[in-house]
Amino acid sequence: MYAYVLEGTLEVTYKLDGTEKRNVYKKGEAIMEGLYTPHNGVNNTSKPVRILVVNFGSRDLDNSVKL
Repeated sequence: MYAYVLEGTLEVTYKLDGTEKRNVYKKGEAIMEGLYTPHNGVNNTSKPVRILVVNFGSRDLDNSVKL
């Protein structure tokens, strides 16, 4: 998945080797999904977030897995 933040701020928490790492993405920034790395994105502001998402994959594969 590739995402581009059109408006607002998105905070993504990644779990790497048992340690949590947080990245904040703002309007105009791009995100490349971390494959095989548990992660979750949230809007921690009162303003809306709009994101353009482009998914690459296969009909035979799940698009996401709930943590």
